[in-house]
Amino acid sequence: MRSIYLPPKLPQQQQGFSLLEALIASTIFAAVLLIASSAFKFFMSMGSRAVNSEQVMQATMDSIKLRDAIKGLHHYYLRENAISLKEARPFFWANQDGFTGITLNGIDFNNQPARISVTALTKENGITDLIYCEYDNRQTFPKKSIAAECDSPKVLANNIKTIDITYFGWTSLNALYDNPVVSAISMANKKGWAKEWDGAKRGLLPQYISISIGYAEGGMPYQPTQLWFHLTDADPLQFSVNAASNKNY
Repeated sequence: MRSIYLPPKLPQQQQGFSLLEALIASTIFAAVLLIASSAFKFFMSMGSRAVNSEQVMQATMDSIKLRDAIKGLHHYYLRENAISLKEARPFFWANQDGFTGITLNGIDFNNQPARISVTALTKENGITDLIYCEYDNRQTFPKKSIAAECDSPKVLANNIKTIDITYFGWTSLNALYDNPVVSAISMANKKGWAKEWDGAKRGLLPQYISISIGYAEGGMPYQPTQLWFHLTDADPLQFSVNAASNKNY
């Protein structure tokens, strides 16, 4: 039998990285190091602040409750005081320093309509805080006061340098219901921003409340600079229900 000679296989020649490949790899490696270094410096700077995740989480939950309470401001017809015989009118009063009204989403008195007030309170050291207060309507008749006079005030924002509170809505109840078909120009004349708002005179609450906040140095980084609250729109049927249900106040 004739044997067949097969030459031995030569090992494949190994090739190294080209200069271009080495340059590309070095560039990618340098970019990764730069990103990692920046991230490390960021987290180190965050760790040096007096902020932790538990603190931020608790502040966020408290803020959500306070915002829900303010958004719960409702059209409630009340008399001027407990012995007044005058016609009941929508209870809401506001100026550049704050506002007061009746909410359906109370925090301390969540099983009944409660009067709330939100006010910018300047302390002795000159620093201003935005304070939320809640009152028991069954203990004291609601009064048009934005002063923080409650037993358990809550802070919406602190270490404030500047604050601007404005209100947007219909100029009056007649402007809302007298002419349902209006042009864009006449609509603009019937709605607008205001620095003061008296629900008894206008006959209804604002549609929006805007609070712009500027903080002094050293403020917490997660505090909001703009707060918007959309209130319940006016409803004539709800007015009738409220007027009947508030005879006990």
